[in-house]
Formats: sequence, C-alpha cells, structure tokens
Amino acid sequence: MPSANPDAQSDYESSRAEQTRATKGQNRSRDTSSLGHSPEVQQCTSRKEHEAKEEHYWKWQNRIQALLTLFTFCAFVAAGVYARYAKEQVEDARQREAIELRAYVSVGTPQGQTVELIQPFGGKATIKVHFINSGKTPARHFSIRTWSSLKSFQGPPFFRSRWRGWGQLTNPGLEGQDATLGSESPYVETVKEEFTPTPDYLIKLKEAAVKNDPNGPHFMLFGIFEYCDVFGRHHCDDFSYRYLADTDRWESSPAMPLCNMFTMLKEKPPEPVTFEGVVRPWKELPHCEQPDEVPEQ
Repeated sequence: MPSANPDAQSDYESSRAEQTRATKGQNRSRDTSSLGHSPEVQQCTSRKEHEAKEEHYWKWQNRIQALLTLFTFCAFVAAGVYARYAKEQVEDARQREAIELRAYVSVGTPQGQTVELIQPFGGKATIKVHFINSGKTPARHFSIRTWSSLKSFQGPPFFRSRWRGWGQLTNPGLEGQDATLGSESPYVETVKEEFTPTPDYLIKLKEAAVKNDPNGPHFMLFGIFEYCDVFGRHHCDDFSYRYLADTDRWESSPAMPLCNMFTMLKEKPPEPVTFEGVVRPWKELPHCEQPDEVPEQ
C-alpha cells in the first residue's frame, strides 16, 4: 500500500539502497580478505619466495665456484712457474759448481815447463810431455796419444767409449791408459821411441838452425788427450810444439782441431749377444760414468 507521505517513502528507499551497497562492500571485502589468507594462496606465495631465494643462492654459489676455479688455476700456474724457476736455479748452481770444481788438465807445469828433450851424450833422445791438473777435483781416465813429423799414428784414434748389454764393455781410450790425476797433481808422458828423432837427425836439426835454413829439416810433436771429470763430463784437448834446436826450446804452434775431427769417429758397438734365446743389443753409454749412474748388476 502506498505510503501517505511521499517524502518519507523516498527517504526510506534511499536508506535501504545505502544499506544494500554497504552490505555488498563488506561482503566483497570479506571475500577478498578470506581469499588472501587461504592456504592455497599462502602455499603458492611461499613457494615463489623459496624459489627466488634458492635462485639467488645458486647464483652466488656459481660466482664463488668460478672465483675458486680461477684462483686454483692461477695457483697452479704460479706453482708451475716457481717449480721451473727452482729447477733452473738448481741447474745453474750445479753448472757453477762443475765449472768451479771440475778438473782442468793442460800441458805444462806451474814452472812453465811443457815439453822436455833429454839426450845423454852420444845416446838416444827421450821426449817427455808434462801435464798438470789445475782443477780442484781429480781427472779420471786420462789417456793420451802422441806422434811427430817423423811418423804419424796408424789408424784414427778412438776416444773412451762404453756399451751396456749383457753386462758392460769399455774401450779404455786413446792408448789404453787409464790414469787418474789428482787435484793440482802433475803427470809426465814419455813419447814412444818411434816418434823421437835419432841422434843423427838432431845434429841435422842443429845445423839447419845455425844456418837459419827455412828449407832444412824440422821436428814437430803433436798430441791429443782426453779425461773425465767427477761430474761425468768428457773433455778433450790437443797440442802441437815445434822444437828449436839452436836454443833447445819448444815453441807452441797452432794445433789442428783434432778433438772435433775425431769426435765424429766412433767405434762400432759389439755384435748383439743372444742368451737363452733372448737377443740383447748393446746400448751406447756416455764416455764417462755419470754421478747418478747405477752400475748394472
């Protein structure tokens, strides 16, 4: 039934509309609030936060791992460089020690005497060559070969050589000598008679020297020697002297590079040995025993 008062009716309807709108707003707010705090929404949010934290964590782990890898590589390179430097230092120290302490054999004595010709009155002459080891350690396996302008040597000289197969073989050297010269020790080598001038030839030498005859007879003495030092190194040297008959002196003359020439010549190794069906060839060893060499049993 229509209200008797139109204004009151209008106010009533406006009030009801406002209440309806307020109720809907509260319901919407309550629905939204309940939706935000639902277990499903909270679980989804928590999972996303965990994934974000885990991604951040692994990013930092990868960066740290990369830095550690780089640091390890740099440390490895530095260690390699240091090891190589240390090895070079040790090798340099060994080289200096070898140079300072090794044997040095040369012709002559501290008094300056090199070659000596001794001739008893009317007798055969004898020639002696003086050597000195001026080094601080012994010279081992010293061997020498001499010849003269009167007669050359027969066959090329072969240096000391060694082979290992079933056991070990050693060629003793130039003339089969195996002398050891101690530190600061002298050594005297007597030239073989076949290379020494006869009394008659010495008289001819003196006559030619007095006449100053350049085409007259002359006498030259040549030699080559080898030895090993205690550091396992092989050494070779050669010499050449001319005899001055008028003053009974020896004059050093340029020698041929015999060491370089004869180094190229090597004795052939022995034939391979067969033992109980096993063939074992000979292996060439250095001229001298090495400091770290282990003798074969």
